[in-house]
Amino acid sequence: MKYCPACSAKVIPGARFCPSCGGALQAATPAPGAAAQRLGVSAVAPAPEKKKKSNLLVILVGVVVVIGAIGAVSGGGSAGGKSAVSAAPPASEQNLTLLTKAGEAVAQKDMKLASELFGKIAPVTSGERQQAYADLEAAVIDHAIGEATGASTAFRQINALGKSFESQRPQIQKSAAIVAKYETAINAVLKPLPASEVETSLAGYRLLAKVTSDKPAYVTKVAEYTQKKIDGRSTRVAEILKGYRVETDKFNNLSFYTHASSPRFTNSRSTVYLYIAVNKDTAWLRMKTTYASDDWLFVDEVQAFADGETSQLTSGDFERDNTSTIWEWMDEKPSDSQIATLQKLAGAKDATLRYVGNTYRDDITLGGADKKAILDVLETFAKLQAALSD
Repeated sequence: MKYCPACSAKVIPGARFCPSCGGALQAATPAPGAAAQRLGVSAVAPAPEKKKKSNLLVILVGVVVVIGAIGAVSGGGSAGGKSAVSAAPPASEQNLTLLTKAGEAVAQKDMKLASELFGKIAPVTSGERQQAYADLEAAVIDHAIGEATGASTAFRQINALGKSFESQRPQIQKSAAIVAKYETAINAVLKPLPASEVETSLAGYRLLAKVTSDKPAYVTKVAEYTQKKIDGRSTRVAEILKGYRVETDKFNNLSFYTHASSPRFTNSRSTVYLYIAVNKDTAWLRMKTTYASDDWLFVDEVQAFADGETSQLTSGDFERDNTSTIWEWMDEKPSDSQIATLQKLAGAKDATLRYVGNTYRDDITLGGADKKAILDVLETFAKLQAALSD
């Protein structure tokens, strides 16, 4: 019986290659890693600084060596007694080069480049080469998951896992084993979270539903945490608007919130103020400029004077009404420039409104309570927008 000089396995007399290790039987057995060395790849991983990186490099270099050796042996020998270990065919060389570069990219934590290189690899037919490719792909995925779950907070970990998944989504969803890895990693982040972490939990279960192609259990969790988020948002909005007067238009599902210092009625006095309109998850500012007197002025413009600086606050067609007194008003959505003018008025020591009519004009000093109300509403509106955008 003949034995392989490389691995000592039994071989059939006359065979040119060992059925166990693939080594050549009619020529000198190549030294370990010879195929990899021809392409400048070391068969022994260098000793990197960090243990985690060292493990990854060992896997990558090992895979590259296996593929290189397979490629070298698959070239076969030629007549005339030449060595059976000959140059690998172009496709094998290309695969080996691409896999080597992909391994280097992973070691440098450049997962985008590694993913691009995977996509360029020629079809793999050899069972050993398929396994080598799968091992390298698994190393890439494990590395990506490890990087993601090393983030400082659970929310960042979920975001990182989501980005990693999306970067290679088509390949990942073809492999049940890789899908299971992502599912396990995401659940490991979610499991210790307290009930108050609604936002992170919702993001995590949304990602799990995407990764597992809408597994029913995760779809149910998404609905549950979505409702929790809505309920929590309603509570925050109510707290932010606490102390404001509210009027509701149930036909249009609108609510209007007015500062306690602002006029309750349009004909109360001459001033300008902001109020907030809310429709479900949307909020916007409104500005109301009022003029109240004993006689008509027929206002068509209002100017603002703030510590010596004059600018136009508003102009256009004012609405009018009267009983024993008269009142005129403009109710509009303020522009950025109008809001800037209101901020100047609110911060000025001398803040005056000039109501310009078709014949006469009237100057009104903006009081301290009205100036404070403008600033309060702007601050409240900023908090409200932040709460509604969560």
